[in-house]
Amino acid sequence: MRIRSIELKGYRREFVTPLVTARITIAYRTGFLIRVTGDNCHAGYGEVGTPLEIEPFLQPSDDDTLDLVRDELSKQFVGKMIPHTPGDVKNLISTYFSDAPEYIRFGVEIALADLASRTAQKPLCRWLRAKSRPSIPVNYLVNRPVEDWDSLRSAIVQPWYRAVKAKVGMESVDDDVRFVTRLRQELGEGISIRLDANQAWTFDAAQDALQRVRDMHIEYIEEPLKKPDADALKRLHEAAGVGIALDESVKCLWDARRALEDAVCDAVIVKPAAMGGIDPTIEILRYGQKLGRKVVVTSSLETEIGIAAHLHLAASIPGEIPPYGLDTLRLYRDADPALTRVVDGAIAVPLGPGIGIGDDLWEKL
Repeated sequence: MRIRSIELKGYRREFVTPLVTARITIAYRTGFLIRVTGDNCHAGYGEVGTPLEIEPFLQPSDDDTLDLVRDELSKQFVGKMIPHTPGDVKNLISTYFSDAPEYIRFGVEIALADLASRTAQKPLCRWLRAKSRPSIPVNYLVNRPVEDWDSLRSAIVQPWYRAVKAKVGMESVDDDVRFVTRLRQELGEGISIRLDANQAWTFDAAQDALQRVRDMHIEYIEEPLKKPDADALKRLHEAAGVGIALDESVKCLWDARRALEDAVCDAVIVKPAAMGGIDPTIEILRYGQKLGRKVVVTSSLETEIGIAAHLHLAASIPGEIPPYGLDTLRLYRDADPALTRVVDGAIAVPLGPGIGIGDDLWEKL
């Protein structure tokens, strides 16, 4: 059985309310979907979300760009045998598509893996690994400003989230301290708080802010420094007494391994699209487990196809995992309710062969 055709389709998805970070305000997401069809009539789906730091975003109307990518993919993959194993997919990518940007390589790899696992009549997670977990614990992303604290508390407490994540660094340190203090008061002590400054602070501002919230039992602060060199991060950790996590600073597998080995942080945030694929993501997750360090898988704000793929990838990871940053679909209008429903702090992995979704969403977007 061989790959018969490859199609691309641009999308633009709007958020319910803009997502505000210390770097940018995001009102919508753009990118493209990939459909790889075999001569067995099965189809696999992948997603390429343009990295948020790239301006301008790839627009769905940019037909020339989509045509170029589709033509290159067709040239490299149409006529090739449908892969049977994860190793086959890895070999296809490394042989024919290794020079592509990481985020595009990941989308293509997911489409090929989806096609392969649908052909094998297995969910993607069980195709990757015989044993898998049925659901993935997730954290709740708090979007600021908070208009209704009662509604926010209910949205977090009733589904039994174990962790929340909130952006800081957009306003003054005083405003951030007041916000974190109120957040802890509203949630009580049983829910972990993760903060993300998106490299907004100087060393002095970060030290001031973190020393003032250390009694709020913060799990970690992501990217607190504008200049996050190893020495500054270690000094900040010692001075503030709050765990440090790296996200933007981890641009590839080598960065993630070095951060874990050098103990410059307490946690590494891993985006599979930035890592460049399934295999490097699994490698760094297992490496973190080996070293006893926390690795948190987070989406790049993909749509349903990307999130379904992330859930399957997370489900294939052995051992205990912390809450992951995969509860981001609810930021979108008209998101798939099955992939936004949180029960006991977790989202169920989609059922069925492959990633479990695709055909309907391809027509919808």
